[in-house]
Amino acid sequence: MSPDFSVYPRQHTYSLGLITLSLLLQVSACVGLRGVEKIMQIMTRFFPFSASIPSWGSHRLWLLRVGYYKLTRPKVIADDWVWIVDLTIQAGSMKCLTVLGLRFSAWDAPRKNKGLTHADVEPITLVPVEQSNGEIVYQQLEKAIEKTGVPRQIIADAGSDVKAGIRKFIQQHPETDYIYDVKHFTACLLEREFKSDLMWVEFTQWASQTRSAWHQTPFSYLEPPNQRSKSRYMNMDILVDWGVKMLAFMDHLQEQCPDPSEREVIQEKMDWILQFRADLTEWKVILELVEKTETYVRTQGFFPGCDQALRSLLRLSSKPTERTIRMRWSLIEYVLDESLKAQPGECLLGSSEVIESVFGKFKYMQREHEKGSLTGMVLAIPAMVSQTTQEVVQRALEAVPVQKVRTWMKEIFGKSARVKRKEAFSIPVNTEQKPDQFRLSA
Repeated sequence: MSPDFSVYPRQHTYSLGLITLSLLLQVSACVGLRGVEKIMQIMTRFFPFSASIPSWGSHRLWLLRVGYYKLTRPKVIADDWVWIVDLTIQAGSMKCLTVLGLRFSAWDAPRKNKGLTHADVEPITLVPVEQSNGEIVYQQLEKAIEKTGVPRQIIADAGSDVKAGIRKFIQQHPETDYIYDVKHFTACLLEREFKSDLMWVEFTQWASQTRSAWHQTPFSYLEPPNQRSKSRYMNMDILVDWGVKMLAFMDHLQEQCPDPSEREVIQEKMDWILQFRADLTEWKVILELVEKTETYVRTQGFFPGCDQALRSLLRLSSKPTERTIRMRWSLIEYVLDESLKAQPGECLLGSSEVIESVFGKFKYMQREHEKGSLTGMVLAIPAMVSQTTQEVVQRALEAVPVQKVRTWMKEIFGKSARVKRKEAFSIPVNTEQKPDQFRLSA
């Protein structure tokens, strides 16, 4: 048993080791609150915990208190901060502007080559609001200056509210540069290129029909991947990869499927994909160019002259098409434009995928609770990032009382959706007799 299981935070029943284990199961392994409670119960069979197993409500309060502590603890005022900004929207009218940050002085070479992790960034601000527009985002960013000072860089997608707020912020603070996140740029580039491409539209329709026809059949192992209604062009490569593999399967159908009856059914149902052979080849080349650009920017960032290295990285085959040439130059032009914002000897961050990853984990956790609407569980976002050591946990639990978190949630959210739903659907029990119970009929 770790010695930390014998250390107890001030005025706490449960040990520091047990509380930290609970938090790591949530923020690292993304185990739900009730799942953490069950895991703890199982662990008692192998480890002699001295205290009883805490309920899922205790795990929730520990998570929120650590999130509140990380969010509100003082940050270093400096001129080398990078802000990673995004707006999360879920069920209901509430939106939440989140700003994560890191300092260039802490972004060393090994981290650059691997990309950012959740532990590398610090929560700067978290602002749930009923309404959001460019002016509101600008005011929220101005407020964040109080914590870190004016940042050197802001990186975000091109969402209308966020982009308008950042542009106004930069007008007031010209020392800050706005970088357009590489993943969102490439998704928009692909959308402009393919949304009116009749061959691509037809391919997606055929794939959708094939998935529906094969989903509950013995041939479901060959079905296309599900096509997302949102972020479709961020995941275009999944569908194209399936198409390329399916073509290879069809080319070796007799070897892959010895049964003549099964082979006949597959050939009849999948014959449509053969007409897309040339298109799939071209789409695959384009998506490889996109993937190489995203990986390069994510790991290397933007620095003066970085487009030169990308040019050699994006070399085309001996028989390029007009479209692959055009897409290659669009990617190089984007990297060149963004790199011009970097000063000599400086490297700017090029990807905001870390905040997208945090939002994805948060939405996975949140789905268990308020049917996707924003609640006080939004404090899980700052709890997920930066270092979650036992020292941090101890400081958080001793510095942030439960009442402070409850007061914050009440001021920001009021009644939760669960409480409102319970009140709306509760029927008051009337024990009095109805006045017309014994009324005689005429």
